[in-house]
Amino acid sequence: MTRLLLVGAFLATIAEHHPGLDRSASEADLLRAYAFGTCLSKGYDGTSFADDAGRTADIYLQGGNIAGDAYVQMRKAVPSDLAKPAPYDGHNYTIMKCLEFYESPQLKRLARRVAQGPKK
Repeated sequence: MTRLLLVGAFLATIAEHHPGLDRSASEADLLRAYAFGTCLSKGYDGTSFADDAGRTADIYLQGGNIAGDAYVQMRKAVPSDLAKPAPYDGHNYTIMKCLEFYESPQLKRLARRVAQGPKK
């Protein structure tokens, strides 16, 4: 339930100028949000939470005006070790890893660069 609330709250923070979204957002913001949803989906693969996160990522993809290659680049940027337990306590910190990925300067730079690419 907490995970669904997190995804719902995050979804509620994006674009009025894009179908299904509640506030205006730049294309770079939509790309980062797509990457965040994709990160959660990958990290919780095989669960209903992953399905919800994947649907959320798809909303951001549908709301944007960037060519599909941009989303491929975002998907490739998602960390690969998401479900790996932390060495210090053995727990899965996928949500934290995805939030850190979402806020990372590297993802912000990539999203800005990719957002300047070809439009749909």
